[in-house]
Amino acid sequence: GLSILNRECTRDYKVPESDVIIQTGTQIIISLLGIGMDEKYFPEPELYRPERFDESSRAHDPDAFF
Repeated sequence: GLSILNRECTRDYKVPESDVIIQTGTQIIISLLGIGMDEKYFPEPELYRPERFDESSRAHDPDAFF
């Protein structure tokens, strides 16, 4: 399976609460495992709970769903 997403920055971006600026053209690697195992986005990520993705009982941040 795919464990990362590759993206390219299309405009300069200042990382919030930081002095870091990601410049246009920079290659970005996003860890899907890192997002999927983050309790900030998915409560109790280590548990297999298929109902968490059921439309009637969503229990995750929809912006983190991939």
